[in-house]
Amino acid sequence: MRGYSLIETLIYSTILALIAALSVASTISSWRGFQKSKVDAQIARNGEIVLERFTRDVRLADNIGVSSSFGSSPGALELLYGATSTKYSLSGQMLQRKEANGNWENLTPTDSKIKDIIFWNEFISFLEISSRIIKVEFTLESGNGAFLKQKKFFGSAVLRGSY
Repeated sequence: MRGYSLIETLIYSTILALIAALSVASTISSWRGFQKSKVDAQIARNGEIVLERFTRDVRLADNIGVSSSFGSSPGALELLYGATSTKYSLSGQMLQRKEANGNWENLTPTDSKIKDIIFWNEFISFLEISSRIIKVEFTLESGNGAFLKQKKFFGSAVLRGSY
């Protein structure tokens, strides 16, 4: 009975090491791709939640409150609905919303941060009809280390009571 020679053992060991190295590299690459897509999805989801809530509130509002701050970051927005109001404000890096005399609620989860937020107040006139448009732009950041990403979001809505 004959065994393997030293050269055959070295060749088999080299091939096995090469296959193992390629497998590890492929696994790491797949994991990085998954982490990047996870952060992208997280930013998109959180940004869309903020924009959807903002748009809904602006469309329901009749007017703008005096505590609003436009054109600078961090901006503040107070929307009036008859005798009640809804406020948007940045606390640290969390966007908060407050209805009437209720408590402040976080619109952004703890895994995302608002880097800056600017509100804009514009009037549009067309054929003797004028409307008030509120615009928002903000930068959302999520992830950490090599997976840290930022994305800018833009939204606008017309105040119901302005047309």
